[in-house]
Amino acid sequence: MESTPYVGKTARWQVSNPLLETEGKMPRPLALTVLCIVGWLAISVAAGRILVQWEVFSELPAAHVIGAPLALAIPAASLLGYWVMRRWGLWLILLGTLARVGAGIVGVLALRPADLIWPGVIVLFGLAYFRRLK
Repeated sequence: MESTPYVGKTARWQVSNPLLETEGKMPRPLALTVLCIVGWLAISVAAGRILVQWEVFSELPAAHVIGAPLALAIPAASLLGYWVMRRWGLWLILLGTLARVGAGIVGVLALRPADLIWPGVIVLFGLAYFRRLK
């Protein structure tokens, strides 16, 4: 597979591999694709758990009932940003992680290591591919 840069209004790569049909864009890295798919699966499982346990969930304080869908929407939107190779996906996952840490420090939510590991991995890959994000 050959790739050659050209200079124009925006610098893009021409990839000469007919299997990748990227229309002048570099393909999304496999690592980001896998992270997005795994992340969306995890969000789907979490949303399913909320729906299955709705009676128990609806008895929680209003802040938890309102916050849970937001806690799923922010990572879903950030993964969408990663999927389309945009930097705002990185900033959004950082914002969501900082909000989660802040809620843990204040005592609104329990802060578990798993709440930081997955976003940390996503942020590390985002930083590694930062120059390829727009």
